[in-house]
Amino acid sequence: MKRWQIRPFSPHFPLKKNNMRITREFLLKSARTHAAQKAYTDRSIICIYLTGSLLRDEPLLGGTTDIDLICVHSSEPKVKREVIRLSDDIHLDLAHYSMSLFDQPRRLRADPWLGAHMIVDSKMLHDARHWFEFTQASVASKFYAPETILDRIRPMAETARTAWMEMSHIDEIDLTVLNRYIKTIETIGNALACFSGPPLTERRFWIDYPGRLNAIKAPAFASYLANLFMPEKSPSEQDWQTWMKDWGEALDSVGRHSGVPVKLHPCRRHYYIRAADYLKKDHPQAALWIMVRTWLLSGAQMRSNSRLFKPLSSFCESIGYTPTAFNERLQAMDQMLDGLEEFIDFYAQQNGVIST
Repeated sequence: MKRWQIRPFSPHFPLKKNNMRITREFLLKSARTHAAQKAYTDRSIICIYLTGSLLRDEPLLGGTTDIDLICVHSSEPKVKREVIRLSDDIHLDLAHYSMSLFDQPRRLRADPWLGAHMIVDSKMLHDARHWFEFTQASVASKFYAPETILDRIRPMAETARTAWMEMSHIDEIDLTVLNRYIKTIETIGNALACFSGPPLTERRFWIDYPGRLNAIKAPAFASYLANLFMPEKSPSEQDWQTWMKDWGEALDSVGRHSGVPVKLHPCRRHYYIRAADYLKKDHPQAALWIMVRTWLLSGAQMRSNSRLFKPLSSFCESIGYTPTAFNERLQAMDQMLDGLEEFIDFYAQQNGVIST
C-alpha cells in the first residue's frame, strides 16, 4: 500500500517591466551578437549554432522566449550549461560541449537530442574551423534510415520501462517518485515523437505532440499519454488562479537559493509562468505540463521547513496524485508502454529491421 507523502530534500532579483517590442528579426540579431561576443571572449569555442524555438516563424509563447545556443569547444568546457538574462521576457540558454563528443557520427545519429537538433533545426552562427558543415553532413548520413530511427527510440522505451518497473515496487510516493514519473511520461512521449522528428521541448511539448502522432498515423496515443498526468476534471478558473499564485511563489523561493538548477534560474520565471497563462485556456494540457514539471522540481529544492510544501501537496492531490490514483496511473502507464513497444516492433517489421 503506497503512502502519500511530500518530502523535503536534504540570486533572486526583481524583474523590471519593459515595453520593448520583440520580433524574430530582433531575436536573431541578438543571437548573432551574443554568439560573436562569446566566441571572442572564449577562444576555446570552435563553433556556435542556434537551435530551438527561435528557428520557428513564431518563437514567442506568452510574449517570452529563450535563445538556445550550442557552443562546441576544442577542449572540455568549464561549465555545461548557463542562462543569461537579457530582459524580463528573453534569456540566453547556452549548452557547452567538447568537440570530442562529435567525433563519432554514428553515435550522434543515435542521440535523440544532440544529434537530432543538429540535423533538423539548427543555424550556424560561428565556425572557426569550417567544422560545422562537415560534422553536420557526417551525422546526416543515414540519419533518417529506419534502423537509425530505432537506434534513437529503443533506448528511450527501455529507460521508460525500467523507470516504470522501479516505481511499481516503491512503498512511498514522494517528490523523487513524482519527478521521475513525470520524466517518464516525457520519455514515452518523445519516443513516439522521434519517429517523425527530433524530441519535443518542454513548453511546446503538448502543442506539437498531436501533430507528430498524426504524422505516424497514431493519434490515439495523445489522449493516452495525457491521461497519465491530467486530472479527470478540467481545472476551473479558480483552480488556475490558485495554482498560478502558489507556483509562482515556489519559483521565487527556489530562485533565491544558491546552486539552483539552471532550469529554475530566476530569469526563467516569466518564461514559464507567462507561457502557462497564455496556454491555459486553449491548451490546458500544455499549461499544466509546464506547471507540473517545474513545480515538482522546485519542491525538490525547497528547504525542509518551507511553508510552500503545503500548497504543493494540495496541488498534487487536486490533480489526482494520491496513492490510489497513482496506482491506477502506473497501470495506465504500463498499458501505454505496451502500446509503445508494440508500435516499435510493428515499425521494425514494416521496415525490415532485424532486432539485435
